[in-house]
Amino acid sequence: METGVNYPVYGGNKARNRYSPLEQINRDNVKNLEVAWMYNAASDIEDEDKSSGWTRQIQCQPIVVDGVLYGTTPELKLFALNTSAGEQLWKYDPLNDVVNVNRGVVYWENKDDKRILYTVGSNLYAIRAINGEPVYDFGKNGIVDLHKGLSTNLEN
Repeated sequence: METGVNYPVYGGNKARNRYSPLEQINRDNVKNLEVAWMYNAASDIEDEDKSSGWTRQIQCQPIVVDGVLYGTTPELKLFALNTSAGEQLWKYDPLNDVVNVNRGVVYWENKDDKRILYTVGSNLYAIRAINGEPVYDFGKNGIVDLHKGLSTNLEN
């Protein structure tokens, strides 16, 4: 997957240096840039959450694969946007009550099987990149509990 056309991993490439080799924007024309579109990832936060004074954060660095941007909201919902117009293609809600952050999402593909993997709390989710549906044959209905199989014996 070509970096520059895509931003397929956290940090943009394997070096994680957030560098793109694209040359369309340079020192001479950067001053002419205008906002093409905006997406409010926090638009579905409930009014009572907004009025409580508690602020939620987005610490996810989105990725871009084949013209689709994948990221998470402050409530850890996964979304996909068309990068040309900023239109939401789909949103997946893990229906969680976990309050935490995540650092991003991962894209994985094997032929026609294209997935977005991300965590919410101790759960790892596999979501179909094309439509936002769980990959039901991954773990239990698209979810793997990362605590399963770990010892709870702290003396070892």
